[in-house]
Amino acid sequence: MGEAGHFGWRNDLSGVVHGPAIQAQSIRDVHLNITPATFVPTPRQLPPPPPHFTGRSAELAELDRLADISAQTGRAVIIVIIAAGGFGKTALASHWLHSTGDQYEGGALFADLQGHEPANAADPGDVAAGFLRALGIPPERIPLDIAEQSALLRSVTAGRRTLFLLDNAASAAQVRLLLPGPGPEPGTPSLVVVTTRWRIAGLAIDGARFLELGPLDEPAALDLFDRMVGSERAAEPDEREKLVSLCTGSPLAISVVAAKLATHPRWRLSRLAAELSDERTRLRAMSLDGDISVRAAYDVAYQTLEPDLKRAYRMTALIPGPSFDAELAAAALATSCDASGLLDALTDACLLAYAEDTGAEHQADPRYQFHDLGRLYARELAHRRNGRPPSPAASTGTWPARSRPTSRRAQAGGGSIPCTTRRSTPTPTRVTRWTGWRHGSPAWSPP
Repeated sequence: MGEAGHFGWRNDLSGVVHGPAIQAQSIRDVHLNITPATFVPTPRQLPPPPPHFTGRSAELAELDRLADISAQTGRAVIIVIIAAGGFGKTALASHWLHSTGDQYEGGALFADLQGHEPANAADPGDVAAGFLRALGIPPERIPLDIAEQSALLRSVTAGRRTLFLLDNAASAAQVRLLLPGPGPEPGTPSLVVVTTRWRIAGLAIDGARFLELGPLDEPAALDLFDRMVGSERAAEPDEREKLVSLCTGSPLAISVVAAKLATHPRWRLSRLAAELSDERTRLRAMSLDGDISVRAAYDVAYQTLEPDLKRAYRMTALIPGPSFDAELAAAALATSCDASGLLDALTDACLLAYAEDTGAEHQADPRYQFHDLGRLYARELAHRRNGRPPSPAASTGTWPARSRPTSRRAQAGGGSIPCTTRRSTPTPTRVTRWTGWRHGSPAWSPP
């Protein structure tokens, strides 16, 4: 192509040309203006590892096991850690992920989904947009629609082994919109760790595995206390053990008590032990002014409940004994209807637990139990609501004769409490939580 010029030159284009082409006789002084590429660091957003982490060896081994068996599926591994507020969900997740984070060349992303107050939980669109920016997507290229943001996040993370820590999740719908794409090859998927105080069973459809977190065992609780307070405070071993025992395995309670002692080196352990021994002042003593409080952790959970669940939570705390069943709860609530729906809803909110000594979650008629500090908090609410001091049932562990239940398990040969309605499913009014999004989440079907 081309013809000879005035001076015998030929200007030819060889090969196949797509689009416009410019032919010139001679070119001098070529200047190229190239905008330098913006450096985008690999995101490493995990919170710092907890400095006083201790114990949880069984839970760490279980996390390793869940990650290994889930990786065989070829899709993103999803592990959900469930526990009440103050039981160390985030500390466990952060500690474990820092030990495995080097395996994820795509980086580590973190977001607090603020699900402890479901009505004010984080919008997944805002979270997804933040993740996309961290992964190098310019803000002007991030779509406004949540479904499109979610799709772009999957596209950007596809082929990149990426780690996600989604803290304080409110619902499965919230988490589902933040899941990554597949890893670079089978056996090397991305990892999503979700912490929540709700039993968000919907994620099981997405292949999630679940780990429920309980209180610290005694050796780990004492070790946490010693790490924070210092070995020089071991001169009162009996008081040390008493203090830790009164915290009943709650990492938050132990940390608050230890922080008080660490900042008051002249305090004797017996001084704080005496304050914690009195149930009327125990929760007040487990607080750091303007910062962290055991009571505040329970306040947040309690305020999310519907009125019928609030009443059930308060009244069942007055039942004496370490555990109770639905018939005992019905007696405490003065109802002839099955109370199991209410109790299951409180268990879903991690305000009750299935009694461990009987394998109750596998029984037709399970038994339920409070964490000791949760029971104390709920009793305070009940007495405040009733406008009177603790009842004999609460203080002596006996049930008043005029309201003693007739549970078959409570009294041999006694009749069951009459019930006009036997519900096999939990009550519709449970916990105020999102199931969709105010911007209109996309239709979704199980994979």
